[in-house]
Amino acid sequence: MWIWILAVIVLLVTALLFCPVTGWLAWDQSLTVQIRYLFFKIKLYPPKPKAEKKPKKQKKKDKKKTTEPPKDEKKEKLTAEVVGQLLSMVGTAVKSAKKPTILLLRRLKVKNVKLFVLVSGQDACETAIRYGQLNAAVYSALAAVKNVVTVRKTSIVIRPDFTECQEQASFQGEASLIPAFVLGAGILFTISFLKEMVKKKKNTKAQRETLEEKSPSPG
Repeated sequence: MWIWILAVIVLLVTALLFCPVTGWLAWDQSLTVQIRYLFFKIKLYPPKPKAEKKPKKQKKKDKKKTTEPPKDEKKEKLTAEVVGQLLSMVGTAVKSAKKPTILLLRRLKVKNVKLFVLVSGQDACETAIRYGQLNAAVYSALAAVKNVVTVRKTSIVIRPDFTECQEQASFQGEASLIPAFVLGAGILFTISFLKEMVKKKKNTKAQRETLEEKSPSPG
């Protein structure tokens, strides 16, 4: 009986891991950021206004504040060896994160991208120049993103305004990622990082042994 229960739990967890997490971002006078997973929605920005707390009544008798003498804390000095080890770990982490990052970007799906920009300038000539520059920048950026990430359903509208000279801009888009791929990327990063650290440790040990053999013996 417990085998069937375990199998059901495993299936449920697997199904949850393959349900996408979607982030929604919009900008129209103000920024709005939401995350959606299944039936749950979490609004990240703008944050909800906190309820004001009622001020507590001050007590009649003020308690005397006791000041404790500062404790002498031993400050650890950074040595060249520690700095070298930290920088080595950072370099190893960056190197190990290359493949997992590429994996996540390939699995990231961006869709329902809508961009509307109304371009204007001080005169018609400036408006035309800014309109051309913005078109080139937007479509170049979109092409670069499409080389790395899957992008679907885009609507880009850029218009010049030669009359009112009032600029407007609005944007919205969604990005979704399956948690199972995030978990897989995390496991891949951990394995790669540990392998690199073990490899560096062996190389350091071999270098020390070589130096000890070459160093002249006392006496």
